Amino acid sequence: MASLTTHYRYGNLDNLFKWDTPKETTHEEIHKDIKIERMITSLLDIPSSLTYSQTQTGEIPQEGTEVTLKIEDVINKLKMLNVDIPSINEVREYLMVYSDVLELLLPISKTARAYFGDKAQLSLKVYKDPELEDDKYLTLYVRVHKYDDNVIQLIRRIREEFEEELSYTNGWIFITTDFKKPKK
Repeated sequence: MASLTTHYRYGNLDNLFKWDTPKETTHEEIHKDIKIERMITSLLDIPSSLTYSQTQTGEIPQEGTEVTLKIEDVINKLKMLNVDIPSINEVREYLMVYSDVLELLLPISKTARAYFGDKAQLSLKVYKDPELEDDKYLTLYVRVHKYDDNVIQLIRRIREEFEEELSYTNGWIFITTDFKKPKK
């Protein structure tokens, strides 16, 4: 039974992102599917991530588990969206501890790509607060050729679109810019 429900859970996410036709899925549909998945997951008592105690004790799943397979799947799909991941092992480690952000990482990246287009550079990194040792979160940097007020407005719109869903996670994904030019 668990494998059937787990298959449905991940099958639902995989079907949500049709990479060959990225413009077909609206933001509203993505948010609706995420909410439906959360509701089904809670009704079936399927953990959507590591438990709170696991994230607090630093307990990390072993390689080869479903979580690590899902992380690799998400990373591969991010690469298909041309999201740069300069420190890929740091991102993997973060996602092992905070796997609950996995279901949002693709929709956030897909939304950023849709808003800023193929000429923008999207770069995913783990931000580490220099003052607080344990304060880490994923940061999706948006880099464009010309910066104006519209760039900041679009970044804020993405943050607002996903703020509620992110509030239910133990991890965090922050969307911002460092005002650098794209490397392409």
